[in-house]
Amino acid sequence: AQEVLGGPILTGAMIAAEQINARGGLLGRPVEIIAADAHADPATAVEWVKTLGRDGINLLCGCVTSDLALAVASQLQPSNAVMITCSAQTEKLTHEAFVPNIFRVTDHAYMRNRAQALLVAQRNPSVTRWAAILPDTEYGRSAWAAFREGLMEEAASAGTLPPDLTSPVLARFGETNFRAQITALKALQPQGLFIAVYGDDGIYFYQQADRAGLLTMASVLADPINEFLVPQTLGHDTPSNLWLAMSWYYGGYQALPMGRQLYVDQLRRTGNSLPLGFLNAGHSAVYGYAAAIAKARTTDTAAIIPALSGLRFDTAKGPVTFRTEDHQAICDLNFIRIKSSSASISMDISDGHRPDI
Repeated sequence: AQEVLGGPILTGAMIAAEQINARGGLLGRPVEIIAADAHADPATAVEWVKTLGRDGINLLCGCVTSDLALAVASQLQPSNAVMITCSAQTEKLTHEAFVPNIFRVTDHAYMRNRAQALLVAQRNPSVTRWAAILPDTEYGRSAWAAFREGLMEEAASAGTLPPDLTSPVLARFGETNFRAQITALKALQPQGLFIAVYGDDGIYFYQQADRAGLLTMASVLADPINEFLVPQTLGHDTPSNLWLAMSWYYGGYQALPMGRQLYVDQLRRTGNSLPLGFLNAGHSAVYGYAAAIAKARTTDTAAIIPALSGLRFDTAKGPVTFRTEDHQAICDLNFIRIKSSSASISMDISDGHRPDI
């Protein structure tokens, strides 16, 4: 159900391997991507880490969900493996669940969702009553906690009353029928709606919420994860004033050679003119390993971990640094606003925002 997000991560990693191999590979050897599908199941992911380790594969990237990444983190040291997670947003990976073998090449929930809330609240000061729909998972809880904090912080900064934050409506991971959740959200009559169900779950929700008239009830929508899946799903029915957090908004980085080349190569491979930012996460993970291998002159885990720690390397999103103390990527945050719907979705993308946070 999360292939719509995991697929671009894999595509980005494969494009990076092709680009590196075209320049002669690493240490005189070609880069090869071995794909393993955990089906968004933590237990299956752990078994894959063990299996790949037995096959001598110690450099891993991926992990779409936070629950998956947390499970994998616990198995990395016993398997003598390294993981660069490309999507998992939970802050636990850089706090209580931190292990030296894991790195995160994207932002995390506090960075992304707090900033998204600040931005949306600043641009929409009259919106004070918020509702949310979340997956009942580690990611959902992390995302809403950070977004809620951002709304409260902006109200305090602006000297206004605290926002009216209703209790979030929860959905099980893998949900396909959102009738009960949509009914509950409509009863709340929100001015702003935070939508954190994602992947196939998110597609089902948006389709059903659109038919039920929920999406036009709120004057502003904030989505922290689904990116272009939303306008691609809704087309002409895409609501106005929709704020999307992007792992990588390709339009902001076409002046960078790596940004432009990634867009061109993925367009040639997929034909998709609106690539998801997850593409860059997989691409950046492979380039992070490439820089670490070039520095360490080996692929051994014991050498790669210190080589990655504190490493600054180029990506299609600009320079990224793995912070030494928690292996968190320091990188741009990207947000875009879909202002209205028309025949060409690409023409609707406006108000590109790249704060240096």
